[in-house]
Amino acid sequence: MLTSLKVEDDLTAKKIIDYYVLRWIIERFHHILKQGRKVENLQIEGVEALKNAIVLQSWIALKVATLAYQARFTPDLPLEKKEDFTTEDYNMLAKYVKNKYDKNVQLKEQPTWGDFTKLIAQIGGSSLQKNRPLGVPSLWKGFRKYLLIKETYILFKE
Repeated sequence: MLTSLKVEDDLTAKKIIDYYVLRWIIERFHHILKQGRKVENLQIEGVEALKNAIVLQSWIALKVATLAYQARFTPDLPLEKKEDFTTEDYNMLAKYVKNKYDKNVQLKEQPTWGDFTKLIAQIGGSSLQKNRPLGVPSLWKGFRKYLLIKETYILFKE
């Protein structure tokens, strides 16, 4: 690995490797922002309105990136360990997927990040191929649908 930083000890080398790893996470975030959320195609004339739209799209891109990385690196982490999504979100989505896509979906008492992310990918068009990571395009499409499903669920719940 090439670097312009001075590497004089193991600690510095580890820090540079950590920076390099973070670079790819940031690259993936920008990929989601540009390709999935299509921020470069926004046709908003006012500077403040454009900034607000980019912030909103960035929030969504961050959620999608979080789903992708949690599912890949900590799929067995209970969903409740993070505050982004809840067991209620999982149950709502599992019922939707069971009704619309896959009759074999079973509700789990203790859903994990992997369980939840698979549901998001499924509504985004993923075929959930075994031994393959979930595709980011199906996650961003699924996340968009998830937000609509959740809004509808909240409306009918009240």
